[in-house]
Amino acid sequence: MNKIKNLPMENSILLSTMNPERLRDLIRESIRAELETLTPPQVETRYLTRSQVCELLHISLPTLGDYQKRGLITGRRFGRRVLYDQTEIRESVKEIPSLKYIRSIRR
Repeated sequence: MNKIKNLPMENSILLSTMNPERLRDLIRESIRAELETLTPPQVETRYLTRSQVCELLHISLPTLGDYQKRGLITGRRFGRRVLYDQTEIRESVKEIPSLKYIRSIRR
């Protein structure tokens, strides 16, 4: 029994009758259509007050002021208030490399 006879013809494409350029165009069109449906996730910017940043980092207000003067943390002024972007605060915290490896090399 021939399997091709059982397939619905409205959704079938015969590749033998299609030139390579047309096939390439069809593939590009379908990929573009899929990419247009995908949207990057919207990241909502959340701003923190000075006290919220201090609580998040477990530091005092004078330490936060010192970090800001040294440029480790940047804030934004809205009128009289200073607010900090939560994602920037999390990015400013850097990992400290382990010293065990360095100590073992020096011995």
